[in-house]
Amino acid sequence: MLQIHSLRGASMPDATTLLLAGERQENIWYQRAGSLGGAWSAAWPATPEPFTPDAAFDSPAIAQAIALAGEEVAIGGTWNLPGGDVYTAWLRRVALGDGAVACTCEVEAAGILALLPVDGGDVIVAGYRQDPSMRSSAWLARVEPGCATACPIAWEHALPGAEADVYFGRAELVRDAVFALVPAPGGGVFAAGTVDREPWAARYADDGAEQWVMKRGASSGAALAIAASEDGSCLTLVGSEKYGNYAERSWWARRVSLPP
Repeated sequence: MLQIHSLRGASMPDATTLLLAGERQENIWYQRAGSLGGAWSAAWPATPEPFTPDAAFDSPAIAQAIALAGEEVAIGGTWNLPGGDVYTAWLRRVALGDGAVACTCEVEAAGILALLPVDGGDVIVAGYRQDPSMRSSAWLARVEPGCATACPIAWEHALPGAEADVYFGRAELVRDAVFALVPAPGGGVFAAGTVDREPWAARYADDGAEQWVMKRGASSGAALAIAASEDGSCLTLVGSEKYGNYAERSWWARRVSLPP
């Protein structure tokens, strides 16, 4: 049986492989599980071993996203250190076969909530940025392969909200963030999230050029999941008007037609 304290990210590269990420005992946690004869069991680590920065940390220290990236697994999330409210996004690459760590890099004043491996070993990461006033920005970036402490960013976009955000403890409480990514047919990426407490979606080319942005103002809340049609002519967004309130969440789904 697979046991965790909080499941935040999951992906299934094939019918017998399941990648899981979240937190366990208030530490970052991730695991690969395999299916044999219909029964799932841990492939690595056999006993989950959480990891933290090279110092004591304050909550949250959590893995938010996980996906297969060639022969590696990419995992992303956030942590922060005591004595301040600035968070650090981290991206770790581990071997698919045995979970051995290849490298870990960081982006200061940011948090990763979603990721999407792309060609060339790069990974599109998304979530939020912080500025000195604690205002959050919906954020996505293309991170190149590399094991330097600072993640090598090829390009990035940040869309600041109008209000200061003083609590980054959980992804669902961030007011301005990108929550979901999906490949765009023909290249590029679709992203979805919230800006100024309104659902937001956009398309970006492989080089980071903005190609389309959804018109906002029709509703409130956040787009938390996204899917694209095979021909790229429309998107399906799923979200919530009160996504930070567990008791009063109101869910919605929206189909969006894209220009030819």
